[in-house]
Amino acid sequence: MYLFAAIIFGILLSIFTRASLLMAGFFLLLAIIILAQKKNAKLFIFPLLIFAVCLNYSLRDYKLKDFSGQVTGKVILSNENKSVLKTSSVNGKKFVTKILFYEKLDRGGTYKILGKFTSPLPAMNQGNFDYEKNDKAQGIYALGKINSFQKISQPKAFYKFSNVLIDRAKNFYRENLDERNGNLMSSIVLADRSIMEESEKDRFNTLGMSHILAVSGLHIGVLVLFLEGIIKGLTKNKKLTDILVTGLIFFYIVTIGMPISAVRAFLFYLLYKGNIYLKKDLDLKKIYFLSLSIILFVNPMAIYSLSLLMSYGAIFGLVFVYPAINSRLAGSGLVKKSLVGTTAVIISLFPLINYYFDGFSLLVFLANLIIVPIYSVIITLGFIMGLGIFPGILGKVLNILMNATFGLESLFAAKGSIFLALKAFKFDYIFVYYILLLLILNRHKLREIIEPNLKIIEIYMAVFFVLTSLGILRDLNTYKESHLYIGQGDCTLISFRGKNYLIDTGGSRQENKIAEKFLFPTLKLRGLTKIDGIFISHFDEDHAGNLNKILKKYRVDNIFISHLPEDPEILEKAEKFSNIVILKKGDKVKILGDTVAEVISESENSEEENDNSMVLLINHRGFKTLFTGDISEDVERKINRDIDILKVAHHGSKTSTSKDFLENTSPKFALISAGVNNSYGHPHEEVLQNLEKHGIIYYVTARDGQVDFKIYGDKLRIDKKNQEEDYKFYILLIFLNTTLLYITARKNYELQENLQR
Repeated sequence: MYLFAAIIFGILLSIFTRASLLMAGFFLLLAIIILAQKKNAKLFIFPLLIFAVCLNYSLRDYKLKDFSGQVTGKVILSNENKSVLKTSSVNGKKFVTKILFYEKLDRGGTYKILGKFTSPLPAMNQGNFDYEKNDKAQGIYALGKINSFQKISQPKAFYKFSNVLIDRAKNFYRENLDERNGNLMSSIVLADRSIMEESEKDRFNTLGMSHILAVSGLHIGVLVLFLEGIIKGLTKNKKLTDILVTGLIFFYIVTIGMPISAVRAFLFYLLYKGNIYLKKDLDLKKIYFLSLSIILFVNPMAIYSLSLLMSYGAIFGLVFVYPAINSRLAGSGLVKKSLVGTTAVIISLFPLINYYFDGFSLLVFLANLIIVPIYSVIITLGFIMGLGIFPGILGKVLNILMNATFGLESLFAAKGSIFLALKAFKFDYIFVYYILLLLILNRHKLREIIEPNLKIIEIYMAVFFVLTSLGILRDLNTYKESHLYIGQGDCTLISFRGKNYLIDTGGSRQENKIAEKFLFPTLKLRGLTKIDGIFISHFDEDHAGNLNKILKKYRVDNIFISHLPEDPEILEKAEKFSNIVILKKGDKVKILGDTVAEVISESENSEEENDNSMVLLINHRGFKTLFTGDISEDVERKINRDIDILKVAHHGSKTSTSKDFLENTSPKFALISAGVNNSYGHPHEEVLQNLEKHGIIYYVTARDGQVDFKIYGDKLRIDKKNQEEDYKFYILLIFLNTTLLYITARKNYELQENLQR
């Protein structure tokens, strides 16, 4: 626990201060000072561990700039439609990193690849999944698009052998199972999720069973029991059995590409067996923290891995929660163990499922109780079938089992909304939940912890309560204008005193997951269940493409438009869910107390849909933002209003934002919504130069991510999602807290020593 606390503290410092090297130096100095005092020298281990973690984090937390050129390296992982290359050189210079390609290459082969390389996308809006950090957790720092390649060398013997085994297993699944079942079996046995349909993955996520799709503790546990049963029956020697099982498990993990989830489960198994043979006094709780500490010490970036959170969350339930529940219930047997085990895992995973998978259904419990045990049998038979043992007979059995589970999964997923217990809550609440859970599980030890430190706890609680109350009050009375990253599209969320409005929705013909990736997680983080109104500037997909998705997911009171779309079905669908209001020039809508939206343009009835855009002026107590849709210079000439913020038209295209328009409106700030690496070249360099010449501070969502304009009283604050924070205040705060905690711990230690004397 001591080791784990130091490692977690070091990681959190690195994350929230963004000054890993500086923090590493501080704690190295602290360790040296403690060691020099020669009093209770063991205390120096804590800051020394923090130093090592901060240093390791800083070395790993780098970002490759986008580049074009040549990379050379070996393919260490390959699925049906993606490969991971471990580089030896980049553009002729020695450099080791991992690059993900969405193409199939021979695993074990060495390649020279010419292409374009970009960084994984970070969390562009608040609440968005951070692909950059998730990839970093796996050591992947770039995405590659292949222009041409040359295969330098063929895979070595081991890779050839393992590739044959994998291809052979896939053929058995493909030939003897239904197409859906074959693809699913490749995922749960061979760790290849690349050929699964997105709807399949969504169903498992909805039911809280995503761990089945990744080779993890369940799979390793099933395989261990299966192998132990066979080998022990043949050898009658427990030690030899354990050696052979360990070797076979290791071979299996290496063969399927050493997925992180499988490596974690194997490490836990090794520590468990090592504890038995070395006769160390380590219970499962200590093994839990030791294994997690090793993983995070070796790779601090693993803290960002969702699979790590889910797998260790499940183990936490079995190790910590299960005994607490089981000891209070009468009876025994398999049914009780299964029921209590499932309950313990769900209790442990609840906040993670709730946050990452958009709410929590009571049917998650039933699905895990009924379906997961069936998958234990399916996984076992899948292993046997993959080896080519009775593939025809096993195929018929597995088709029956897998089709039956599919029916149950579909039924549960369809009825899930009826049994919805809680909608998703904020990420902060996850920490509160686990703190409360730990307090409940260790309530008998609370007195020992609280009594010696009562004064300091009271101070912390009082300060925390005051700051939280002030923060909630300030947040409620802050006008927020959040310009969201929505790919190559427009979407702004306006919030004030519990009211929420959207201006445009974004969307794209090429990408059908825009809303799910960028918009819905942000709305979920804000705790929205209802949207008071949506203003649609015009009906191009990049401005209105997500409208129907929003209407299906949220209650929307009003939809404001300035003209009718060419496709009448857009409004026919909308009329089923909300009230449609047609606005004309001069119309005003009171949206948020003292905040008024005014239409300042005529509907042009132009053949160009862009020039039909609604031009909307949002006025919050004299603070004015102009939303221009995709209008051209011709429409801009008719606008003459002083404003504070300009939502630049047409994603920064040079067809808009003329010199005369900027002089007529005199904005202080400008916001450009554009997609990362978009094919249009938005924003245009000429537009940016024009803004700079007029002394206008501009932000681009492709670069800055979500941009928030916050007004509290008469003060304006601007926050960017991808900004570099000023960490000086955090360092000072951490220093003061660390000093205070050290003094308190020292006094408590001295008190305990005096009592013992």
